[in-house]
Amino acid sequence: MSRHQTSSSQSTIAINGPKIKELRNANSLTQLYISESLGVAVDTISRWENNRSPNIMVENAQKLAALLEVPIEEISCPGPEISKQKGEAEAKSIWTTWLLPTFLLLIFLTIVLYLIINPPRIIIELKDEGLIIKISSVTEKRDKVERNPLRTTEIGTV
Repeated sequence: MSRHQTSSSQSTIAINGPKIKELRNANSLTQLYISESLGVAVDTISRWENNRSPNIMVENAQKLAALLEVPIEEISCPGPEISKQKGEAEAKSIWTTWLLPTFLLLIFLTIVLYLIINPPRIIIELKDEGLIIKISSVTEKRDKVERNPLRTTEIGTV
């Protein structure tokens, strides 16, 4: 079965504690009766029912299912495919809640820092053919300043 794990040399199965408690009460069985029938402590039954011990040996799960008069699948937890979907949902939630906003903030701060360190030079000229706006970056190389025009935009004639 896909729900079984190997723990030491014993196979275990994930169980649904609240379902076990519900079935035990429906069959009017006590924790003491089940513990004596399975050869485990009463505290063990309580831990199973309260999900403090979510895995039990397959042999005990089979005996417990027989005592509760249900198939073993009814007291076991859903398979790993459900757990996998839950894990993917949690990972997606972490991405959208923390990682994506942090990443976008980091990009924004990088752009702001770049503009502070290398401010653009904006030149607005009024000529006969219209208003001309020139945006260029200023780069310092040793003692001389170079101008690299990035874009020239003509607004229109005035």
